[in-house]
Amino acid sequence: MKVASHETRSAHRIAWAIHHDREPAPLLVRHACDNPACCNPAHLLLGTHQDNMDDKTARGRGRTGRQDGEHNGAAVLTEEQVGQIVQCFRDGLNNQQIARRFPVSDSLVSRIRTGRSWRKQSAAFGWEPRPMIAHPFCQIEKGAA
Repeated sequence: MKVASHETRSAHRIAWAIHHDREPAPLLVRHACDNPACCNPAHLLLGTHQDNMDDKTARGRGRTGRQDGEHNGAAVLTEEQVGQIVQCFRDGLNNQQIARRFPVSDSLVSRIRTGRSWRKQSAAFGWEPRPMIAHPFCQIEKGAA
């Protein structure tokens, strides 16, 4: 089993190849133990990309269902908090004032206000983002170089 010096290979593929004295290509080397760092040949088996995807789904590692709003693993806010933020908009608070009340930045509050984040959830609370208005000093005259 000869490998070019510039070729990068995963440790678990090398462990499988040494143990079985042959190359695993073109198949993938999958982990029966579900531990990507594992190099134990008893835990390694060959399979196709589809086999690997089926493993992921069977073991509950695949994304399923909704990924928007508070269902997103990276979400900091709940839908209830978005409703409270919408009420703050109605009460006339600015983005910085609102951000101090919640565990978020004023830029996230701005994205909620303009509909770039949490659009469906804020709409459920009756929030309609206003169209962006360009500042008159920021407009470029036609023909200006």
